Amino acid sequence: APQKALYYNEKYQILKNTEAEKLLSKEGSTIFAKRKIDVEPVFGQIKANLGFTRFNLRGKSKVKTDIGLVLMANNLKKYAKNNVIK
Repeated sequence: APQKALYYNEKYQILKNTEAEKLLSKEGSTIFAKRKIDVEPVFGQIKANLGFTRFNLRGKSKVKTDIGLVLMANNLKKYAKNNVIK
């Protein structure tokens, strides 16, 4: 059996350090802070509230339709919650 060895990828480390510097800069931290409130919670809500975890169809146009329906359902659910008919 081959011996296990530790491999150090210099290119990866350089790229990792470069990206870390960008992320820790003033501009990078501003962009990263926006990322937290932008889109990611929507996917979590869709997964948790609607139970949508995978697409039912194949092909770009069909997936577009599928995700469109899911996003519409999510928006309608939010709308109904905020605008309760009395």
